[in-house]
Amino acid sequence: MSSLLTSFVVAPTVMLLACAGLGVLVARACGGWVPWIYVLPLGFGAVMIVSALVTTFEITATFAPVVVAAIGAVGLALELRLNKLPRPGREAIWPALAGLGAFAAVAAPVVLSGEVGFSGYASIVDIAHHFDLTTFIQENGRVKPAVADSSNEQVVRGLLNSGYPSGWQASLGSFARLLGTDPVWLYQPLMGLSLGMLALALFGLLSSLVRWRPFVAVAALVAAQANILYGYGLVGGFKEMAGAGMLVLTTALLTHSSAAARPWMRVAAASVAALAGFLSFSLAIVPWLAVIVAGLAAVTLRPHHLRAAVSGLRFTPRVAVAGLVVLVLSAPVVLQAIKLAPVAARAESGSATSRSAIADLGNLATPMPEKAAAGVWISGDYRFSVNGDTTQTNLLIALVLLLALIGLVSCIRRREWALPLLLAATGVALAYFTWRTGPWIQLKSIAISGPLVLAGAFVGAARLGEAVTARPRLPPRLAPAVPVALATLIATGVLYGNAKAYHSAALSPTDRLKELARLGERYEGRGPVLVPPFEEYSEYFLRNVQPVSLVNPPFANVPKLRGGIPPRRFQAPYSRDPDEFRLAYLQRFPLLLLRRGPDISRPPSNWRLDAQTEHYEVWRRARPAGRVLTHVSLWRDAPVLRTDRLCRNIVGGLRSAAGATGRIAYARSPTIAEASLGISDHPTNWIPTGKLSINVGNGPGKLKTTIDAPGAGRYQVWMAGAVGRKLTVAVDGKRLGQLTNRLNYPGQWEPLGATTLTPGRHTVRLERGGASLRPGDGWVDGQGVGPIAFVRDGPSRERVETAPIGAANRVCGSDLELDWIEAVGPRR
Repeated sequence: MSSLLTSFVVAPTVMLLACAGLGVLVARACGGWVPWIYVLPLGFGAVMIVSALVTTFEITATFAPVVVAAIGAVGLALELRLNKLPRPGREAIWPALAGLGAFAAVAAPVVLSGEVGFSGYASIVDIAHHFDLTTFIQENGRVKPAVADSSNEQVVRGLLNSGYPSGWQASLGSFARLLGTDPVWLYQPLMGLSLGMLALALFGLLSSLVRWRPFVAVAALVAAQANILYGYGLVGGFKEMAGAGMLVLTTALLTHSSAAARPWMRVAAASVAALAGFLSFSLAIVPWLAVIVAGLAAVTLRPHHLRAAVSGLRFTPRVAVAGLVVLVLSAPVVLQAIKLAPVAARAESGSATSRSAIADLGNLATPMPEKAAAGVWISGDYRFSVNGDTTQTNLLIALVLLLALIGLVSCIRRREWALPLLLAATGVALAYFTWRTGPWIQLKSIAISGPLVLAGAFVGAARLGEAVTARPRLPPRLAPAVPVALATLIATGVLYGNAKAYHSAALSPTDRLKELARLGERYEGRGPVLVPPFEEYSEYFLRNVQPVSLVNPPFANVPKLRGGIPPRRFQAPYSRDPDEFRLAYLQRFPLLLLRRGPDISRPPSNWRLDAQTEHYEVWRRARPAGRVLTHVSLWRDAPVLRTDRLCRNIVGGLRSAAGATGRIAYARSPTIAEASLGISDHPTNWIPTGKLSINVGNGPGKLKTTIDAPGAGRYQVWMAGAVGRKLTVAVDGKRLGQLTNRLNYPGQWEPLGATTLTPGRHTVRLERGGASLRPGDGWVDGQGVGPIAFVRDGPSRERVETAPIGAANRVCGSDLELDWIEAVGPRR
């Protein structure tokens, strides 16, 4: 396991050293002309390429961390010995602040929560899928499983079949193995590093257009945090962060004016960045690259330039080696492009009129408007575009676009082509994806476009300041005030939007995920295990136990419910009870993982509880499946529903299965008292979502309700729902427990502790405090919280009682609260 120190101090240091080592090697191979500001981003791209290349083949996959570490060490050692590359001096302070600031912006939600983890939990299932892919390719390369026997293999097989890009994931796996930790705990730091590299690339590009370094640092830091890119990044948009950084780096290297840089040198260095961009963002990056390359050729190349380049080209050993290296590094790109091309063709629906926007929304509630590509969209949650479509957002968008236009025109007049090429590529890419794809892919293009448009706006602000300086009648002090004021206005809007996203971050339930990790280690190789709770991360942490999950069931082993209807993905309820599965299907598994709660049925009588954590139970099939002849589930509100007619039918079925001399087995259900939150005394801004539940996400407040304890005893207390901001629960004025950042899918429970109650009525209070600076404090979900269930201690859940078949009528017709009853065969 990891810690905050390992994840956010040790790991980033190792990552930076590896990037520095590979960066200086690439810079030296390209003639040593690469400016120092681009060495780290170039090395970051090289890490993705090397990791992807080594993990392409099964025979080399496990060596990826060793290869990355070895090449990085060689690069650092050579540079320390030869000392030939340009070294930064005091001028490195400003880009360092920009890069560290961008890293801190991504790290903040996790670091300030006080425990290691990641953001974006339950907002999108893709994060868990990337963990599946990361670990698989580190062990097996990009060789897809022959048969998908588990949910983990089903996910990996689908991703590999589609040619899904894996440069970033391969880097994550390499660093995780190098540090001996799980990729889960390095996910957020590597995302922070990705945004930091984008900030450095932007600083290098902007510093060639604007001389005032503090202004450039602020511009790079803010532009790298464009609202949609940052908000989407907090729920797994690492591809867009890395892709944007590589786009800026490619353009900066191609357009850099240096007498020491021959054309082939610039092309070689830029090729590394472009290849890394493809490996992080796949074919979707092609529209940008195509416009950049074609535009650069149109504005700089003339026939005599081409003839001079061809006649002056000498195939020296350095040129030959550089060409060979680029060719080898292109291998994973070519292989992935071949697989991804037909998938991309199917993703495009042809014409705008024939597209189905609903089918391509991803996790968006509504499509994101193209104007959000300006980099400002103050919403807090990008999934709900209406939240950001406000007057303040629209005014800032107008300002950003106006300044970007000024920056574009001024750069064209001065023949500074980097920014015009990026902005032109952004316009073409946005138009292309809007015309040819649906809202989800459009969102990704909007996320990448934001930093580029914001960079143009900052250049425009700086050029306005220069125009003011040129007017002799104006006070000299007014010149810096203009760009500072405009930059401050833009930065305030962008950072305010990101503060809202930080405030609404969905943080991972680290303790619960660590429980899954420990169970995965304990039961390794003893599967397959059926996982009825809806939890996409169980597929990853239980990958060595062959999990069959409801999230991504393997096609060869789709869960079968009573009635023969297999569950659809993401349908409610999000978790299934063991009694909902066909008995024959359930009995195929040696292990069963259940999410604990007051309303979960005990598995059939031939199963035994093997392990229990705070949130999970693992049941083991201890006796042959044939021992259970038939299994009848009974409702919790029995005996009201157990009429004489129902019992006659049940007993008839049991006798038919077991014979006149057979036996029955039955399990009792616990005594439960539920607090009705929806009809309680509650604040008017808390909206009931039913009789038993209420949405408390609309501000602070207190709730008061009651429960009727059916008898004296000790009660275990559970609450269903999801909680962001701290929620305190008290019984009879005594605090029982509190929950913070406990995110769940509907119908899943959190333990609150235990209390002793006397028979009769008791008061239950809920309290949600005011807003704070804690990350995730503003997280809101429509499912709400509740009910609160009080479960009286009674017979162990493991307990199963038996009786002769002749007692079946008496058992069924009794006042006992029964979970189920079944006919059983003789012990074997």
